[in-house]
Amino acid sequence: MTEVEINKYLKPVAWQRLTGVVSTHRGNNLGLTLKYMVLQRLLERAEVEYWYTDNAGTNKYMIRINDILRYKEWLKGFLYEIEIDEINLK
Repeated sequence: MTEVEINKYLKPVAWQRLTGVVSTHRGNNLGLTLKYMVLQRLLERAEVEYWYTDNAGTNKYMIRINDILRYKEWLKGFLYEIEIDEINLK
């Protein structure tokens, strides 16, 4: 699955929010295919000129996909993540 949002105030700006592939189907370039197909459709059907996405810095697979699609790093920030079983509130 993938989710895209076109900025309602700036129609030329689209944001690819989430992209996910069920773990049993990972490794078959489905994430890359999803992102590419959505981008292709937006270029054909909408007045999108700017396309951006984000991902966790630890997600080496999505970083690879974004590199293949030639995204350029635009903004660097911090995104914190933790596995549920690592949480200890004691």
